[in-house]
Amino acid sequence: MMYDYNFNKVKSEYGVGEWAGYSYNIGIGCEHNCLYCYAKADALKYGNITSADCWATEKINNYKTNMDAKADKRVMFPSTHDISPQYLASYVKTLENLLKAGNEVLVVTKPHFDCIKEICDKFYDYKNKLEFRFTIGTTSDIVSKFWEPGAPLPMERLKALNYAYKAGFATSVSMEPMLEGFPEALALYRTVEQKVNGTVWIGTMNKTDSRVDMSIKANKVAVDKILKLQSNSNIMKLYHELKDEPKVRWKDSIKTIIKCKSK
Repeated sequence: MMYDYNFNKVKSEYGVGEWAGYSYNIGIGCEHNCLYCYAKADALKYGNITSADCWATEKINNYKTNMDAKADKRVMFPSTHDISPQYLASYVKTLENLLKAGNEVLVVTKPHFDCIKEICDKFYDYKNKLEFRFTIGTTSDIVSKFWEPGAPLPMERLKALNYAYKAGFATSVSMEPMLEGFPEALALYRTVEQKVNGTVWIGTMNKTDSRVDMSIKANKVAVDKILKLQSNSNIMKLYHELKDEPKVRWKDSIKTIIKCKSK
């Protein structure tokens, strides 16, 4: 069997490669429409969408929901879209096929509570094959609405985290990208770690010049603010505060800073 048939085999140890050996997606577009989205930037680059405005329109490739191959490593599903209400039915069908085939699946999402509840309730018997990784970069509604205009607000994500945790699933959090500075990131970690039985991954916002539309003044101002808040010195403050926490994992963006400052 060709294990990577129809799966996207991860070719780098960074990014998705830090989390899984393969990724899988069933559509293009995401209603969350995050300003920093790498998938949107890639879709524009490769001509899969004609403009950034098209990204918020979700298009499901129904044939991809029939995927039932077995991968030899963990599969991150999804990686370039999210689990929105529109995607949910197709996502659940695909996830069922993947789990019945014996795959281990990492569910990465900015979670809609109702979607997570349905997944938890339906796949309770597959808890040993599933891990949730919820992206939470801030506890501020204002900041969240700016950077992730179509995504659930922080309190809904925390509610979803709590539900999955109490249901006995493997839970983890991605604080990548962090959307504020050192004190806010530290406070966010203290909030989420209580409901995480796995790991908390921390990383900065990457490639802002190519992923964020810097022609919009408000975007440029916001990026400049993040770059100042997440200066190397502030990242090192966060590192020294959390380096001994057993649940903390540093994404490659922060590992590079640590390595540079350690010389």
